Parts: sequence; structure tokens; C-alpha cells
Amino acid sequence: MSSAPLPTAQPALVPTVQMPQSEADLRVLLDTLLQEHTYLAGIAIAPVIGGDQAQAQAAATVLDENTQQLGGVIGQLYGPQAQQTFLTLWRRHIADYVEYAQAGLNSDAATQAHDRQDLLQFAQDTDTFLTGVNPDIQSGSIAEGLTMHVQGTLQVIDALEAKDYLTAFNLAKEGAGMSAGLGDPLASAIAQQMPDQFSAGTAATGE
Repeated sequence: MSSAPLPTAQPALVPTVQMPQSEADLRVLLDTLLQEHTYLAGIAIAPVIGGDQAQAQAAATVLDENTQQLGGVIGQLYGPQAQQTFLTLWRRHIADYVEYAQAGLNSDAATQAHDRQDLLQFAQDTDTFLTGVNPDIQSGSIAEGLTMHVQGTLQVIDALEAKDYLTAFNLAKEGAGMSAGLGDPLASAIAQQMPDQFSAGTAATGE
């Protein structure tokens, strides 16, 4: 893990996420926040590699706003203890990305191997946590999606450090597209677990 804690957003300044009332809208909310995470994580890692500490800290703060919004959804569904567990897990994997990038700049293969392993364990731990609060989630499904997300993000970091920018941005685009679907099975399982809270139906169009 990174020796220096990453900046966190002030909770009072993080916009509150309004809980949807349908499964479709919950799916849209989760997919949007997870896709936003992927883009923001890439934005936050780039200045770490470029050595711009001020920009890296600012990006990390905005990324943490997204983390807290995701955590807020979990909290509204499963309570404050579950929210804190999620925040700890999610912030852990972001810190691993930062340390992995820093280790790459220093040619520290041992630290990168440690971070890679911890990120894979993060995927398993998050799966265990979410299936623990919601038995309607298929065991292993969250881990599978997050493992793909982790591996893709590490490939983006490697490409950025190799200055292979075209590959990095293409991989980032692919990762964001994949992340936009990570919330689908989670939303379905939540709606199944809480049918009185989430009605069936199509997502709101705003029209």
C-alpha cells in the first residue's frame, strides 16, 4: 500500500446520490458511477506518472468524491457499517494503483508484484463483502468483473509509463465501456433482494 495517504474529498462537499425507485434506474446509476470511476482513475494516475504532485492530489480528491458517492449508495442500502467497509476496500485499490505506478517509475518490480497481487485480492474481498450483504449476488461474479477491471487498469498504467499513449487511451476507452456494465448484475441482485424498494420498469429518459 502507498505510504502516504491519498487525499480524500470532504464529505460535506460530495453531492448526495438520490436513491432510484426502479431497478432500471439503479442500474443506470451504478453503471454511470463505475464508468466515472474508470475515467477519473486514469486521470488521477497520469499526473503521478508525469510527476505533477499538485495535479495528482487534485485528481485524487475528485476521484474520492466518486468513491464516496458509490459508498453512499451502499450505505443507503445496507447501513453505515457496510458503507465504511466499502470505502475501505475501494480506497485500498486506488492506493494500490498509485503505488504500482510509482513503483514502475522506480523500476521496483517487487512492489509492483505485491500491488498486483493485492489488487487481485481486492477483487475477491469485494466479492465476499457484497455477497455477504446480498446473497442474491452470484458468488464470484463481482470478483470476475473487478479482476478484468484491475488487469485493464494496470495495462493502462504500463502503457503510460512506456509512453505508448495510443495503446493507453484505447485501453482506457475499452475499460470505461466495460465498467459501464459492472453495475448491471449488482442492480439486478439488489432489486431482487429489495423488491418493495425497487419496482420493475425502464430507466427514466428525462423526456
